[in-house]
Amino acid sequence: MLPRELLYRNSALLALRNELGDQNTQVWYSNLADNALGLQEPLSGVVLLSPELEKQPVTQRRAILARELGKASVPGRRRAWWMTAAALLLCVVFDIVLIRVNLFPNLRLVDAVLATLCFWVAIWQFRSLHTVAARQRREQHIQQWARTRVPDYDSELAQAIASTPIPPKPYRRS
Repeated sequence: MLPRELLYRNSALLALRNELGDQNTQVWYSNLADNALGLQEPLSGVVLLSPELEKQPVTQRRAILARELGKASVPGRRRAWWMTAAALLLCVVFDIVLIRVNLFPNLRLVDAVLATLCFWVAIWQFRSLHTVAARQRREQHIQQWARTRVPDYDSELAQAIASTPIPPKPYRRS
C-alpha cells in the first residue's frame, strides 16, 4: 500500500464536508475504509472514506459522508472511548508497577485495587457504548443528523451502498 493510498484528501471533499455544516472534523480518503465505504475513528474523531467513493456521484458521497459525520457528532461517544482507553492504560501501568516495583505490602494492595478498579471502569465504559439502548440512541442520532443535511438521504445511501464495489473479505477456513 502506497502512503498516498493510506490517507489523502482533496478540496472537493473538504467543500462537501463544509457544505454539510461540519468544518472541524478531519475527513480523509483512505484504503483503510475500503470494506465499509466510510469509518469514523472514535478516539480522534477522524472520518475515513473509501477511495471508491471518489468515482461515485456527489449525492452518494454526500450521503456516506453525512452518515459518518453523524457518528462523529454523537454526544458522549468520544468521551466514553477516551475514558475506556485511559482506564486500560492506567490498568496496565498499575499492573507493571505491581510486578516490577518492590513495594510495601499495604502499597501493593492499594496498587492491586487501583489496577482492578481501572480495569472494571474500562469494561463498564466499553459496555455502556454497546448496550441496546445506546446503539438505538446512536443510530437515531446518526439518521436524524444525516436526514436534516441531505435531502433524500435514505435512497442516496442505498444507491451508494449498492453501486460502490466493496472488496470481498478473504475467505478463512476454520
